[in-house]
Amino acid sequence: MERIRIPISAIGEILYCPRNFYYRVMEKANDYNHHVLKGKIEENKRNEKEKLKTRERSKIRNVYLESEEYNMVGVLDEIEEKDGQYYPVEYKKGKKQNNINDHVQLCCQALLIEANMNVSLEKGYIYYSSSYEKGEVYFTEELRELTINAIENANKIIEEEIIPPPINDNRCEGKIKK
Repeated sequence: MERIRIPISAIGEILYCPRNFYYRVMEKANDYNHHVLKGKIEENKRNEKEKLKTRERSKIRNVYLESEEYNMVGVLDEIEEKDGQYYPVEYKKGKKQNNINDHVQLCCQALLIEANMNVSLEKGYIYYSSSYEKGEVYFTEELRELTINAIENANKIIEEEIIPPPINDNRCEGKIKK
C-alpha cells in the first residue's frame, strides 16, 4: 500500500477534531459548503497571477512542496521574498482572527519551506480576504512544538488506521460528510 502523505491543510484538524482528520485523510471525505466554495473562487482569482515582482519583494503563488521527514505535502498559497528573507502567506476567507489551527497550518508551511530551501524562517503571514488584513505569525518555539506534536499525532493516526473517538463536545459533529 502506498504511504499516505499528510496534506498541510489537514494538520489543524488534529487540534480541532482528530476524528475529522481521520475521515478527511484516510477516507478522503470532504466538507463542501459555501465557505469552501467561496475560498476556492478567491483562490482561482488570486492564482491568475502566478508570479509577482515589485522593487521591494517577489511573490510566487501556488507552490507545491513536500517533506519526507514530516510525511507532509502541500500547496502553499504564496511564498514572499523580501531582502533575502522568505515568508509563507496563507490566504483565508473571512475576517482577521487569532485561530491556532491557522497558525499551525502556517507553521507547517514554514517547516516545508525550511526543509526544501535549507533556510530558517522567523515568521509568516495570514491574509484575511473579508477584512483585507494581513496578520503576522511568529514561528516561536511553542508554535513549532505544537505543530510538530500535531504532525506526530497525524502520522500516528495514519499508521494505526484506527478511527479516533469523537471529542466530548460539538467540535466533531457534522463537520465532514462523505
